[in-house]
Amino acid sequence: MFEGGRARVYRDRDGRTVKGGYSFVETDDGSLWIAADRLYRLRDDRFTAYGEEQGLPARPSALVGGADGTLWVGTFGAGLMRFDGSHFTRLTARDGLPGDLIYALLNDRDGNLWIGTSGGGLARYRDGTLQSLTDEHGRLTNDVMSLFEDAEGSLWVGTNGGGLHRFKDGDFTTFGPPEGLGVPTIACLLEATSGDLWIGTSGGVFRLHEGKFDRYTRKDGLAGDAVFSLAEGDGGEIWVGTGEGGLSLRDRRGHFRTFTKAQGLPGSFVVSLSPDRGGALWVGTNLGLSRFERGRFIPSSGLFENRSLLVSALLRDSRGDLWIGTHGGGLVRLHDGAPTTFTSREGLSSDRILALREDRDGTIWIGTEGGGLDRLRDGAFTSYTTRAGLCSDTIFQILEDERGALWMSSNDGIFRVAKDLLAAFAEKRAASIDCVLYGRSDGIRSSECNGGSQPAGWKGRDGRLWFPTAGGAVVVDPARMHGVPRPPSVLVEEFAADGRRLDRPRGRGPLVLPVTPLSPSDHRRRCGSAIAWRASTTTGWRPARGAWPITLICLRAITGSA
Repeated sequence: MFEGGRARVYRDRDGRTVKGGYSFVETDDGSLWIAADRLYRLRDDRFTAYGEEQGLPARPSALVGGADGTLWVGTFGAGLMRFDGSHFTRLTARDGLPGDLIYALLNDRDGNLWIGTSGGGLARYRDGTLQSLTDEHGRLTNDVMSLFEDAEGSLWVGTNGGGLHRFKDGDFTTFGPPEGLGVPTIACLLEATSGDLWIGTSGGVFRLHEGKFDRYTRKDGLAGDAVFSLAEGDGGEIWVGTGEGGLSLRDRRGHFRTFTKAQGLPGSFVVSLSPDRGGALWVGTNLGLSRFERGRFIPSSGLFENRSLLVSALLRDSRGDLWIGTHGGGLVRLHDGAPTTFTSREGLSSDRILALREDRDGTIWIGTEGGGLDRLRDGAFTSYTTRAGLCSDTIFQILEDERGALWMSSNDGIFRVAKDLLAAFAEKRAASIDCVLYGRSDGIRSSECNGGSQPAGWKGRDGRLWFPTAGGAVVVDPARMHGVPRPPSVLVEEFAADGRRLDRPRGRGPLVLPVTPLSPSDHRRRCGSAIAWRASTTTGWRPARGAWPITLICLRAITGSA
């Protein structure tokens, strides 16, 4: 030990010096533990050695102290040892450890013990259970050499030949091929009254029943393998709309029946479905709208100027009106059989409708292609786009959680916005809105969501929200998430005034402050004006816009720190 400018050599009770040192850790009792040719403990200027005679079967390779005062010891080939101060207990591959040669150990803030092995990859030990882990694509190398937890709680994994990996327990869970869902590209989702989850994919329809996936394709009687829409009938039967073969009905016995143009279906591409009273079904296709009732299709004539419009979204509201979203013809409300059309001439931001939602207040929310989000309340439209802070101008689905926030899916990811912020913007009490965008670092395997189908997302009876993505079905429980994300930590990169870089902020011209977030996840969380700033000479907070790094410009000289 080097202390006070002098080197001091410690020996054990037999006079032996420590040979090498792979790992050092200090435990709460003040002991310094050293992994070397044996395990050594330095306490009160006294060395104690532990080897085979004391129950340690192999040389120690890594050390970490446990929250309960115990010591975890990784070994060269003998697995993981737990030392309680007097006895060693052992975990090996027979107990579920992915490898017995351990290179790295880490205790995180949540009480998880992380174990990096040679040949077995990464494992997590918690509450007596071992779990082997890989990254979201299964590409984590088998040799884990080092582990580190950052200030956000993310786990960084250094590997031999496989690069650096970052793990973060996300709020979202993805179901894809690794979880048994054989086709990752999901178009639509539906939770049946039975509790089963139905998932429409490019390779048939899947049913998640009692934790297992069942798959149905054309071979099982489905009209087509590309599924774009789902609905449940009054009797528990499941309607399945396909992209090339028409409409299928799966009865409660599990038998499929197919309907095509030959039975009166307007088009073979069934995009949207909406059950109606008395067992009827509204069917939106690429060639217009039809109503299926008492075994036959009744075409809806006179609703659109263009009879061959694609009907992309259907909504039956709390008043009994049917809302019909089209791709190019705007929005139609059917009230007591009488249609009212809303287009860009009446205030819609876009005539291409992708999603419709009525919230608990009776407001109609409209997701568009290219025009962002529209709100129809008291006969007036309000439009929200990326200019106002929305994360995307193409909205695939709109869901409302129990806290009253709206969740939307897009090609840029899933994002959330509070309705009171939307109301403040509509009432001109705010110049912009703040959204929270979620992506890969939150547990979403692919941030590219899918739309142009229905339902392109579903709220379960338990309050969880489901979204279809290019990487599988994604689920999140909003009740378990924090309502307001923490502000990002930022780095002021430089000061500049009068066009020149300065060591201190002086000058009469604009003060330019380029800043960038310190966390990788904060780069993708900004939508619109999610960052604001103020200085001692400014009044209130000013929004900063644009992509990272953000440039803050103060038109007056300021004193002190900005």
